[in-house]
Amino acid sequence: MLDFQAVVLAAGQGSRMTDLVACDEFKCSIQIANKPMLFYPLRNLHNAGFTEATVIVPTKYKVDDSIATELQLKVEYIQVNVESEELGTADSLRLIRDKLKPSRHILLVSCDLVTNIDLGEICIHQRVSDALLTVLLAPLPSQLTETNVPGTGKKYQPERDIIALEAETNRLIQFGAAADYSEQIPFRLKLVRQFPNMQVYSDLLDCHVYALHPRAVEFIMVNKSLSTFKGEVLPKLVQKQFSKKDLKEQMRPPGDSFDTLRCYALVSKCFALRVNSLQAYKIANGGVQNIFKELYPPGVNVSKEERQPWPKDKVNRNILGARVTIGTGC
Repeated sequence: MLDFQAVVLAAGQGSRMTDLVACDEFKCSIQIANKPMLFYPLRNLHNAGFTEATVIVPTKYKVDDSIATELQLKVEYIQVNVESEELGTADSLRLIRDKLKPSRHILLVSCDLVTNIDLGEICIHQRVSDALLTVLLAPLPSQLTETNVPGTGKKYQPERDIIALEAETNRLIQFGAAADYSEQIPFRLKLVRQFPNMQVYSDLLDCHVYALHPRAVEFIMVNKSLSTFKGEVLPKLVQKQFSKKDLKEQMRPPGDSFDTLRCYALVSKCFALRVNSLQAYKIANGGVQNIFKELYPPGVNVSKEERQPWPKDKVNRNILGARVTIGTGC
């Protein structure tokens, strides 16, 4: 992956998981099946062929070198101050501008992603299409809508996005949060005529994995008023790919046609989950055994007899390692 620089976003404070994030701990340190949350995206990068990664973490984060050692991955941790306010992704990138290699594409990965998707696929798609931006999408896990909100008895309603794609190429035509729309979703007539075979989805998960062309990175650096990536940068890039002014005049190399700046989506059929809520955390802890079978081989499937070392008590829906027993009174 010589053309790409991997950047993992791990400075988030976990505002939706305050019950799990202690005063001296951070979201990226939360344990998922006895491994730090940060382990999973770094493992995805290692499996995709990356040999190094840049990780943005909070100032007081205690660096755990054991993850890099286990994965044989060179990891550079860059600490940013997030105590005053929640930094957006665009803000974080500007803070580490000196660490970014200008000639490389950037692969942004959120630290809360748990998936078995090969991240090498989005890199290949980005290079082959020479896209301005490629977004990784996956089916929204059905388990999220089947989980109750703790203490309420009501079904959890995950955040959804309205995503419009060209059917044949998966070119990204429109992207926005479902909460931003009423009962109707407006489309520009020009786009409807240009893309008559358009498909609109509300059941796809934005994995928060983005492949960015160097020109898109420079756009973020210049436009300092843009703070968040998904809420501000992404819609701007999607909208402006159809414009003949503004963004294209800033980013278009001499001799390029206006239509060369394109945004795409890579839609995977594999499992993906963003562990950014208590409901998702519960699902992740119960499902990683099936997702990452090489991490949790058959030896961890403890028999029913071993699960119940004493009469009358039952231990259900747990992952216990080989030779592990639960003592009475635990």
